[in-house]
Amino acid sequence: MELFTISNILAGCDSEAAADAIRRVGGMLAGFGYVRDDYVKGLLERGEAGGQVRNGVAVISAAPEYDRYIAAPGMVAAAYPEGVPWNGADVHAVVGVAATGEILGQMTKCALGAFPDGDAARNAAAAGDAEALFAAFSSGKGAADVSHGSSS
Repeated sequence: MELFTISNILAGCDSEAAADAIRRVGGMLAGFGYVRDDYVKGLLERGEAGGQVRNGVAVISAAPEYDRYIAAPGMVAAAYPEGVPWNGADVHAVVGVAATGEILGQMTKCALGAFPDGDAARNAAAAGDAEALFAAFSSGKGAADVSHGSSS
């Protein structure tokens, strides 16, 4: 199973509340087969306070007690041209991560390092180009440490 591909990016999402954005990326993680539905409950319980935010990107993963609901490691992203209000900031990409240990840290670092600043994240989201977003996430800090191909 692929950890992260261009098909894991949903571009052009309408602005929504943080909880709805979390629900969206959780649904994507489940839809791609990375997690079972109970993992999505863990994302929602953690909420926006449980996410990490940098340069217009919010990254969310469930608490460790939900790790048993991970079927395979993976990452998804939803891009919001108008932004999502997230703990007092606007983010333009919400990234859901299903992984444990070192790979969780590497995927989070990669996603958070995708853009040099919030303006770059906003511009990329506004362009609505999943390929460009994929390239940004694939070249983020830590990308060399994360295989975007097979998880096996």
